[in-house]
Amino acid sequence: MSIWIQCILFYLLAANVVGFYAAYSDKRKARLHKWRTPEKAFSLIALAGGGAGVLLGFVVFRHKTKHVALVFAVALCTAVSYAAIYMIFMRFQRPI
Repeated sequence: MSIWIQCILFYLLAANVVGFYAAYSDKRKARLHKWRTPEKAFSLIALAGGGAGVLLGFVVFRHKTKHVALVFAVALCTAVSYAAIYMIFMRFQRPI
């Protein structure tokens, strides 16, 4: 496996950890009645590659799962970002 693919995989792991933590943090802040994470931030994290972590965090912490529009937006951003990452993978798989 090339170093570039390893870097992409490490980046995806880190982005998903950030997404999962963002869902956890927002749920914790909701319980404490503190300033909350804007819903736009979840979509941006998903576009950056952390969508699976965000969605997993929503399910694990039972947070914002009734906000269908938000869950759909995060899922759509996740699909778009992972399609782009797949295209990058295919680019590095071809010999130059």
